[in-house]
Order: sequence, then structure tokens, then C-alpha cells
Amino acid sequence: MGAEVLRLDSEDPRWGTWVEQCRHDFYHWPRYAALEATRLGGTAVAYVFVDGDDVALMPLVVRPVPGHPDWTDGVSPYGYSGPVFSRADPALGARAIGAIVARMREHGLCAAYVRTHMLLHQPLAAMREFGRVVAHAQTAWIDLTRPDEDQWADYRAVHRNLVRRARRSGFTAVIDPDWARFEEFYEVYAQTMEALGARWSGFARDYLWGLRRALGPAVSLCLVDRDGRAAAGGVFAECDGIVQYHFSGTASAERQHSPSRLMIDHVRQWAALRGHRALHLGGGVGGRDDALFRFKRGFSRQRAMVHTWHVVLASERYDALVHEWEERSGCSAAEVSDFFPVYRKGVG
Repeated sequence: MGAEVLRLDSEDPRWGTWVEQCRHDFYHWPRYAALEATRLGGTAVAYVFVDGDDVALMPLVVRPVPGHPDWTDGVSPYGYSGPVFSRADPALGARAIGAIVARMREHGLCAAYVRTHMLLHQPLAAMREFGRVVAHAQTAWIDLTRPDEDQWADYRAVHRNLVRRARRSGFTAVIDPDWARFEEFYEVYAQTMEALGARWSGFARDYLWGLRRALGPAVSLCLVDRDGRAAAGGVFAECDGIVQYHFSGTASAERQHSPSRLMIDHVRQWAALRGHRALHLGGGVGGRDDALFRFKRGFSRQRAMVHTWHVVLASERYDALVHEWEERSGCSAAEVSDFFPVYRKGVG
């Protein structure tokens, strides 16, 4: 049988079977895509390219276009959920990307916004043939295959000093694989989100429990305690050798002690002992080179680049939607060229 591209829904068991044939992350799992579809008001699908032993898979949340319920577009599930492949081969990437784009067009999507995975093979040259590839910002990650002393030596001196100080001050870190202390974690997480003034309602209690149900034992909490109370906590997800630092928070009363440094150091050692190859810390807020990214890059010299892929699939519909947006907003699309798709700016 020749190559084929299938569009699967999250209930199709073949999605899970084929994604396991690719180097992937939890962002590519059907249960995670379904969780994101609920949050975003869409439908979780995967475009799967199969050619003999070669497989490529790209999850997407397909949503109605605002104001045009019969039209749809696609967006990656939150995180780094770009296409994944059974092998890192440019020829496979080119064939798969071309076939996936053709199938998205057949399914009537106006546009697709795809976030790539910085630690997995991404055929950017092939993706540029069909859309715009945008380099956004660097992220930081720790190479867990290196000796522990080399990982520790890569810490910025102030990080090493504050980790030692936290231990001397009675802070301790513990992994909670069963989420038994979720309410304690949620308290410090909510304090942090509110202090930042973040738009986080979509990632609140119900979503986090949905994440736990979707990922099961692949997602753990790490808590940092002092005097019997949680000072900081984080959500960490394991998949195919990669540990992702997904969400975190610090108690307002403990912020000056920066207990999250101890948390990251503890998770680094825990993840290495479990045989993982990378701890991905991420970047700044919205991909900016801000205080958060400066904090994260103080743990490692390893960097990776975040790209997004902007694909117009139905040019006439896309142009009509952009024109409507320009008339409604009083702005020119050229003024917001970094936002894609333009017609969703200010809408969602």
C-alpha cells in the first residue's frame, strides 16, 4: 500500500499506536490533545502520514472560525506539539509535511498555527515550503546524560549558593507522584498566578486535574517544604526521555528565599536517576528574554530555539477574514504581522 494521510480523532486507538513509533513528548498524546480541545472549544485531531515503516504525526485542535461557524482553523495543543517522526530524515520530513498540508486543505481548514518542539527533529526547510516559520525565542534545558558534577557546575554561582542556603535553612524537596498534596500545590500556584496578573483561568483547578487524568503516572508534583508547609511546587511531565517543567508556583511569604531553585535541582537529580536525557525548563513569559528566562538559563548552558509555523491553507477565505478583521479593528494586518492568524487577534 502506498503512503496515506489519515485524520484521526482522539478516540481512535491508532493515534496512540502511531505516536509511540515516533520520538515524541506528552504534547502529542491523544488524551492531552482532547484536554486542550475542551479548553479551546474545538476538536482534537491528528494528521498521520504512514508509508511502510515511516510514520509522521501532528496533533491539532480544530476550531470554528469566530463569526463563521462553518469555517475552521487549527492550532497546536498548548506547549511544543509540532509534527513528530519515526526517524530524523529530511526526505521523510519533506514527504510527510507536503502530504499533511494537502490533507489539511482537503479538510477545509483556513489556516494552521503550529508550535514546534525544540528538542525533537523538526524539518523546518520543508515547513517553509508551505508557510512561514518564525523563530521566537530561546529556551533552557539540562542535558541529564552528563555527569552530575558537570550539570551542577553549569549552574550560575548564585543558583548554587541559594540551593545550598535553602537546604541549610530547612527547606526540603519531595516528589509527589500521586498528587496527594495537590491542594497545597494549588495554593502556591494560585498565589503566583495572581501576583503575576496572569491570564490563567483556563489552567486553573479543573484543568490541572484534567491534566492528571490525561497523563496519569507520567505527571508528578514536586513540593518544597519548610516547617511543614509548602513553599513552592511544580508540575513535571515525563515522556520518552524528556521531562517538562510545565507549571509552578511559589508561596508569597517564601518568595525572597527562592525555594524553586531547590525544586529544580531536586527534579534534575530525580529525572537523571530515572534515566531521562533532558529536563526542559522553558523560556520567559510569552517567549520574552525576561527575568523568568534569566532565572531558568542560570541552571544550564544548553539552549534550544522555539519556532512556530504559520500556514495559510485557503487563501481566499483567509484574505476575506483578514479584511473583515481590518474593518472591525480599524488596524492594518501589516501592523500585527507577528500575530497569526491575524483575524483571531483580540478574539481568541
